Amino acid sequence: MRVELRFLIPLGAVLLAGCGPGAGTTPATDPVPTAGPCMSAFSLEVSSGDLMPAFSPDVHDYELSSFTTLQPVSVMVHGASAEIDHQVVPAEKPYPVTIEQITVSSMLSINLCGATYVVHLLPADFPAYSVTADHPTPGHVFIAPFSYTATTLPVFLMILSELGDVLFYRRLGVSAFDFKEHVLANGTTRYSYNTSDVVTVLDESFRPIAQHAVQATGNHPAHAIDVHDFVMFDDEHFIVAAAVDKIVNNVPAELPHPVSGARVQAAFVQEVQSGQVVFEWDSTDHPELYALSTDGNDFSSAATSADYAHFNAVIVDPNDQNLILSFRHLDAVLKIRRSDGSIMWRLGGPNDSFGTTPEQKTSHQHFPVILPDGRLQVYDNGNATQATRIVTYRLNEQAGTIDAFDAFPLGSYTWAMGSVQVMGASSMFLGLGARSVVGPDVMEIDRATGKHTFELTFGDTYETYRAYKVP
Repeated sequence: MRVELRFLIPLGAVLLAGCGPGAGTTPATDPVPTAGPCMSAFSLEVSSGDLMPAFSPDVHDYELSSFTTLQPVSVMVHGASAEIDHQVVPAEKPYPVTIEQITVSSMLSINLCGATYVVHLLPADFPAYSVTADHPTPGHVFIAPFSYTATTLPVFLMILSELGDVLFYRRLGVSAFDFKEHVLANGTTRYSYNTSDVVTVLDESFRPIAQHAVQATGNHPAHAIDVHDFVMFDDEHFIVAAAVDKIVNNVPAELPHPVSGARVQAAFVQEVQSGQVVFEWDSTDHPELYALSTDGNDFSSAATSADYAHFNAVIVDPNDQNLILSFRHLDAVLKIRRSDGSIMWRLGGPNDSFGTTPEQKTSHQHFPVILPDGRLQVYDNGNATQATRIVTYRLNEQAGTIDAFDAFPLGSYTWAMGSVQVMGASSMFLGLGARSVVGPDVMEIDRATGKHTFELTFGDTYETYRAYKVP
């Protein structure tokens, strides 16, 4: 089976004028008698998101800030009864919305006080995309497309089906990164996304419940987060990161820098539990890293900040609970001891801990993950060769050796960002980040056959920082 979707018109899309029994049988323009007397003030709301614009009796056409088919949604009318799908709905009583697909034609038609109010379930400026799907693995796709250059483009969080159908969206006012699901230790589901200053946590119904940044301590002020990553253990226990502009005096003498101190971007990681900072790591506490930088390492100017490390990912090693961090401008993945912040090993970059060969080295890599069999997988952007790969290592940490290595070339080049997940026996699900040429933004590949079972393309307007598939 091969399914192709173009510009948000899923197969089998239908016009919906309302919801529930009889949905789609009555066009929005059909006259329906008023359901009851009107008070001087009346309004309506949809539980999934805000009406856009805000409700006014004189405005009859609306969009929503958010909608989903993954959670129950209801319409409520205040101040008067209404008629929806030929059913009288009393004032102040939620009316459940039943809809299987969110398409450009999906709408709610509500007759209230002698007038018809139409709520479009998919905004007119929702990002256009195309999808081809040929037996992809089941799951929900999480993405938050944004644009480096067209900063006025609308921004949405999106969850799609494996065939590309819209299951959830939320409009945002600023670009978002790393939209993903967290399943906490107690089984509770949370979602999160990062913006330029905070990480926002959503509950299982996609309602915002918390925002986090780097907390102030006696040693430093509060900082805005780094947008790259966020780890969540429970509602009160999480890891955030920041890029902190600071002046340091520990740059080695052989690296030219001002006598008054070098201005750098410190990679900063903070763990918080029950409101207390329980762990912090600052890259500038490890001056040996300055000389290992492969990019962003001009320490000579006090006018600009040297982004010599450029943190982009943090995970917890399930084997020993220590941290694994990725640094784009060190071309290396580091393991950090969680008890004292010491560097346990470096994989990649100059003179690393494992004696990597040129083939085994990564260039501006992203998204390390420990696979179920214990191997370390990395999205190797391959900036040095302009060829992106997925690489895996079986590390012998005690001996400092690489016992097995594998590289899978993608046949394309992602110069920044990117993510990869193993799905099933042989499939890889990929967020393709900032591409060198126009092509798929999200893709699934069967490694055994080389077949692309899923491709999603926004064209040349949007890019994706990461993409996740949740089975």
